[in-house]
Amino acid sequence: MKRTDYTAIEDVVSALLLGPDDLMLIVKPDPPRLYCDRSGQPPYTAVAGAIATVSKWRSFDEQWTRALKDEGLEYFHMSDFAQSVGQFAVGWKNNEKRRRAFLLRLAKIMVDHIA
Repeated sequence: MKRTDYTAIEDVVSALLLGPDDLMLIVKPDPPRLYCDRSGQPPYTAVAGAIATVSKWRSFDEQWTRALKDEGLEYFHMSDFAQSVGQFAVGWKNNEKRRRAFLLRLAKIMVDHIA
């Protein structure tokens, strides 16, 4: 490849050591943001992500934090919630009404904010 044919994208591909069949995602830094989370047990891994505008992420964060605070929680880990351990050890196990209402609240927050 001649240097005149060398583009910014080629620079990125070269710097990241990407091959011709590797997948690359380019996200404009503002306004959209991408956040991902990984879960799973070897040999399986699941990755989830969401895209939304900065203003929607800010609103999401405010409402998510409020939902946690209202329940006296510092964070939400589905694995802890499902097993009623950690922060969910007291007052959550076998309290299906509370568990369902909380999950519905979190789900609504996600639906309302993620594109």
